[in-house]
Amino acid sequence: MSKNKIMGYNTKIVDEWENVFELAMIVPGFAYYANYEESDENGNTIVVNDKNEILSNNIFANNDFMQVLEQVNAGKLQALYISDKMKENIDLLRESGYFDL
Repeated sequence: MSKNKIMGYNTKIVDEWENVFELAMIVPGFAYYANYEESDENGNTIVVNDKNEILSNNIFANNDFMQVLEQVNAGKLQALYISDKMKENIDLLRESGYFDL
């Protein structure tokens, strides 16, 4: 297994502005990348399909990712991979009561 890929997905994506998006989570058919340095929901998430084609890199990617996180947290969807950094963020979301809404 290449150290630059996990389950066939690149471990990071660097966009045209040199922003780094790290592989955060893989679910069947999709991978989600997060730019942990960017707070703007319109530019902090990228979603790709199982062919590594970017499907979205804007607010729609972020909204989809948050919905998938809710499904994973509720046990309705199985994550095939979650990065350590994303596990920490999920724990913070749980502690904040985000998933209780």
